[in-house]
Amino acid sequence: MADRILVISPYPPPYHGTSIPSKLFVEFLRERCGAEVTVINTHPSGKPWIHSHALRAIAFSVLTSVRVIKTISLYHTVFISGSNRFIVTLGAFHTLLFSLLGKRVVVYIHGGAFDNYYRSLNPLFRFAIRLFLNRAKNLVVQTKWLYQSLFEEFRNIVMLPLWTNAIASAKPKIALTASDDGAVRFVYVGEVRREKGIQELIHAFRRARHTLQSHHISITLDIFGPTKSDFHDTFYDLLNSSEHITYHGYVDHAVLIEQLGHFDALVLPTYFPTEGYPGVLVEAMAAGLAIITTRCGAIPEIVSHEENGLLCDPGDVNGLAEHLVRIALDDQLRRRLGEKAREVARQFDVNVVLPRLCALCGLKVRMPVQR
Repeated sequence: MADRILVISPYPPPYHGTSIPSKLFVEFLRERCGAEVTVINTHPSGKPWIHSHALRAIAFSVLTSVRVIKTISLYHTVFISGSNRFIVTLGAFHTLLFSLLGKRVVVYIHGGAFDNYYRSLNPLFRFAIRLFLNRAKNLVVQTKWLYQSLFEEFRNIVMLPLWTNAIASAKPKIALTASDDGAVRFVYVGEVRREKGIQELIHAFRRARHTLQSHHISITLDIFGPTKSDFHDTFYDLLNSSEHITYHGYVDHAVLIEQLGHFDALVLPTYFPTEGYPGVLVEAMAAGLAIITTRCGAIPEIVSHEENGLLCDPGDVNGLAEHLVRIALDDQLRRRLGEKAREVARQFDVNVVLPRLCALCGLKVRMPVQR
């Protein structure tokens, strides 16, 4: 009889952010573990007919509970994943519910700032959350910092990074030097919002282009990702006053992975407060791109300055511009960083991470792992 597992998690649509690893995990459970998987999608787009966040939360809680009561005997294991707010509300509630029903519960927290969010709560509420989440078989976090920060409060905590299939699907880089038109190509991938450092990136790009003119080197910047509504006007004003920057908007994730090999370096100047291990960094490293990013959140745990990327402080336009110039001028540096980045990315491969996650869920990988 096949193992049965209930997955409560963000799940496509849409196919981006936390829904990507969720989809990969479900596919792995079905194809490699032979498990029967039921998915409850917690992403808001899964319930478009409810516009209020509060009503959506209540509806989700009621619908999930009803569904569980009707079919609870079918599931051996429950896997719950989500961001900070979800984990301390419905995630914690369902951890308590399922554990009381005798089920193995594994909770996976996305992002890198759960400790700050958790400690900002009312002490009584924090006590309840700690009590509930400690009932899980394992509480899985993505970063070393979170593990060390929460170890004394959660006896069941485990550190396991996010996972990607980009290592296997990544194409060899089209070129390790400048593109056919002579330009060194930079790329940004992610939501276009203020906290991701988009303004700083465009200002730094302009400065770098001015500096590189005396070296007769051209650079381009391509930006992929949806624009956050409250940043739309500012972003388009910046675009309209800049040259050699191309905005592509939202692009299907699979197409984007195919496109990464056409670029020389990925730039992610983020100061987003909850950064863990950004999936786009791992995907770009898997494609062999040089990395330029910031000392934000847990990023320095996976990007080491001068080894597999270049780091600057969040908001540092001058430092960012200097890194762009260095990457454009130095072919050998670009090649060395890209090759080392690809080596580091292997630790995030689905075939490395997901067998460990399946073991936490009490499941074995029965199908041969493709290498």
